[in-house]
Amino acid sequence: MGVYILDFYCPVARLAVEVDGATHDDPDQIAHDARGTAWLKAQGIEVLRIRATDVRDHLEGG
Repeated sequence: MGVYILDFYCPVARLAVEVDGATHDDPDQIAHDARGTAWLKAQGIEVLRIRATDVRDHLEGG
């Protein structure tokens, strides 16, 4: 979307889902993610960020 690569995007819901791994803990990456989220929100797209470890450890929803 724009210059950003999204993990998942639903155009009907205008929802982006980003699954963030450990590299997203780096201060430069945090700033980059914040800029991307702000840009997407300005386009009317909601962004949901989920930790990759949460996906891995709670795949069954528990």
